[in-house]
Amino acid sequence: DAGSYRILEQNLKIEYAIGDFDSMSEKELQGLKKICPVYQYPVMKDETDSELAVLKTFEKYDTVILYGALSGRLDHTVLNISLMIQKYPSIILMDETQKVRVLKKGRYELKKDYKNISFFALEESEISYSGFLYSLDHRKVSISDLYLTSNSLIQEKGIVEIHSGSFRKTRTGNRQR
Repeated sequence: DAGSYRILEQNLKIEYAIGDFDSMSEKELQGLKKICPVYQYPVMKDETDSELAVLKTFEKYDTVILYGALSGRLDHTVLNISLMIQKYPSIILMDETQKVRVLKKGRYELKKDYKNISFFALEESEISYSGFLYSLDHRKVSISDLYLTSNSLIQEKGIVEIHSGSFRKTRTGNRQR
């Protein structure tokens, strides 16, 4: 809800605003309604504003990027990660220095655009990757294995293959352009 106001403050285009709008004044809400369609929900509801926005956005797009979903309140960050892992694995969470997404079975090519890359198994899984400082070949990992953190690419591109299971991939550090 209030994120829509931040988008407008940066002179970015907005298709619609969604939420309960409990974090903005009535005057701001009325101004927003003059600029774009507003989908307003009651404050007392079972979904978060983020989830409502994701549901609406998936009506039109296959992938949703939640920008700013990793900073600020810790409870909102945990909620957004849970939303991505448990309900909508094609969501990408981003902010100025981080990018988080779910990788399912398949082969992925990663560019050297972040300093650190970490993988967290979401279930019993098997992973290989090359082009990294620490490489793996058909390593079986569980959700309790935490050693796949703070790796980095040593080549311009890295190859990641998820043989089974799924992972949360986190890229952090100043974006290298």
